[in-house]
Amino acid sequence: MFFGETPNCGAGLRSRGHAELCVAQQTRGRLGAQRVDPRVPRAGSLRYRSFSPVPPDLRRLMRAALYARTGPPHEVLQLVELPTPHPRAGEVRVKLSWSGVNPSDVKTRAGTRTRTLPFTSIVPHSDGSGVIDEVGADVPHARIGERVWVWNAAWGRPFGTAAEYVVLPADQAVPLPGRVDLAAGACLGIPALTAHHAVTVDGVYGDRKSVV
Repeated sequence: MFFGETPNCGAGLRSRGHAELCVAQQTRGRLGAQRVDPRVPRAGSLRYRSFSPVPPDLRRLMRAALYARTGPPHEVLQLVELPTPHPRAGEVRVKLSWSGVNPSDVKTRAGTRTRTLPFTSIVPHSDGSGVIDEVGADVPHARIGERVWVWNAAWGRPFGTAAEYVVLPADQAVPLPGRVDLAAGACLGIPALTAHHAVTVDGVYGDRKSVV
């Protein structure tokens, strides 16, 4: 699993505004991982131990990027193993292919907003894309196998898309047309929704309006 921060979006978006750093690295690879001790009670005291690459048939644990303090990525990001989550009522689980990185993700991890984390540890990134592989109660089973893009996965939560799986409310996993690449889907969250909001917030658009 690879995660990085670069100035352009992996799907080709090159705006230096809200799309800046919106790239994702595919959650594939042969890197080793570390297990997190679930008994650790507070930030800054996570204990890790080395662990070999995850066998493909081991489904109860997933790999994720995680940080428990703010700072430069090479100092605070850890590749760890966490319990694979399961959806509750009204939720879906997405097997992620891409994790989108936005300026807000970078600023939170770097500590430029605040150096006090809202959670003991954080799996970062709000945007991403992948395929729904499990649904909770009240969600149609027909959604299993659906290609989706996800938004605000890390908003007010400690579990974002820098992982192999993410669980979130069903309406935050939006169907992605088959002709749209999953890499592009990972860039639709914060960048596309911000652009849509900017155009529609004052109600000045219409059938005869053009946006350049």
